[in-house]
Amino acid sequence: MSTTLARGDGKTDDTTAIQSALDTAGKQGGNVVLLPRGEYLVGGSLRVPKDVTLQGICRAPNRGTGGNDFGSLLLATGGKGDPDGTPFISLEESGTLYGLAIFYPEQTRPEPPVEYPWTARQLSDNASLIDVILLNPWQGVDFGTVTGGRHYISGLYGQPLKIGLFIDRCFDVGRVEDVHFWPFWKADPKTSIYTANETTAIRIGRADWSTCLTVSSSGVRLASTLFKRQVEVRMSCSHNAVRTRASLEQSQPPSWRMAIRLMQVSPL
Repeated sequence: MSTTLARGDGKTDDTTAIQSALDTAGKQGGNVVLLPRGEYLVGGSLRVPKDVTLQGICRAPNRGTGGNDFGSLLLATGGKGDPDGTPFISLEESGTLYGLAIFYPEQTRPEPPVEYPWTARQLSDNASLIDVILLNPWQGVDFGTVTGGRHYISGLYGQPLKIGLFIDRCFDVGRVEDVHFWPFWKADPKTSIYTANETTAIRIGRADWSTCLTVSSSGVRLASTLFKRQVEVRMSCSHNAVRTRASLEQSQPPSWRMAIRLMQVSPL
């Protein structure tokens, strides 16, 4: 396990210090880069090399109350106004984010919000997110643009403004569990109205032999959508058998509400 020269004072841009530690860990053949308690301003983007874990001390979801209630908090400011730009964090093969909270401090207006690139994107197989809180991303987790199998998501929380989780092009046993999208950032009327009319929590395309367990979403327009597959189920995938279990809470307006039970989808 290694540490960085990042200050974590919320004022100094720590992009270079964190990326340098990640690069060193990658050259070692894989390692854990530890971010102790602090607020790490990152004005650029980060790339987690093969077999490297970027790890903080956050272990449980928490609603933001104005201070650092999360332990290891990344303040993302890069890519403002460029939704198609470089993701905030890119994960190479077997790259992992563990125990981190990510906040966009310049995301201040709820209607409409400021657009940003994806917060996290996989670049290959075996990408993992464990105990990660995305407080107010425009676009949350992208495990669909780049082909990659065997992703693992366990403990993903947040309040996405456009989309929370996108999965596609997974050709081998992706696993998703304990995902909760809820007003961790703001619950004021303007924000609530916006997310109820505009936000998609989860969008899933091809995900062979994947599992999705214990997922909940509140106050969004679409809790989950399935695309490119003509099946009756709205959350899961097809091509191969899939088991999902999800809990979707009722909110206002209730038009988005849908029920998903334990199910198995047969191959097409």
